[in-house]
Amino acid sequence: MLIEAYGKGGLVPWLVETYSIEFLEKLLSQTFELRRDPEEREREQFDAEREKWLEDNKGKDFVFVNENGKQETINLSAFGWGDD
Repeated sequence: MLIEAYGKGGLVPWLVETYSIEFLEKLLSQTFELRRDPEEREREQFDAEREKWLEDNKGKDFVFVNENGKQETINLSAFGWGDD
C-alpha cells in the first residue's frame, strides 16, 4: 500500500506535483482540526476567549449594585483566575 501511495504514479507524488505546498499544508491542518474532538476544540476556544477578556479588562473597575441598592466597585486586577 505504501508503494502505491508513494511510488511512481502514486497519489502523494501526484498531489505534490498538482497542488502547492501551502495548499496541502492548509488541507492537512483543516483535516486535523475537523477530526479533533468538538468538545475539546470548544473548551480551548472558550479558554482563549476568557483569557483575552481578562487581559483586556484586568485594569478596569466594574461597578455593581448590591441587593440594598448600594453601588460597589470591584477592580479586576484583584482577581487571579486559574485552573488550580
